[in-house]
Amino acid sequence: MFELNRDETVVDSVGPLEDDHRLKNCSQCAQIAFRVLHVQSHSGQREVGLCGAHFTEACARYPDVRRAVAMRSAF
Repeated sequence: MFELNRDETVVDSVGPLEDDHRLKNCSQCAQIAFRVLHVQSHSGQREVGLCGAHFTEACARYPDVRRAVAMRSAF
């Protein structure tokens, strides 16, 4: 199950295609990622790939995830 640490915030959400044209995998299972979250903390930024099921679960648990996706589609 995807979890955010206390000091982490989701700042962006992108598709699973990486710069080198490979697909990113889900960080929670072996599926191909549906979305890749950019998570910012005091120590830096990390990318978290999530398949459809884990992404849906993350949206239900964390308002920051829903907000990042909504902001991305608004542009």
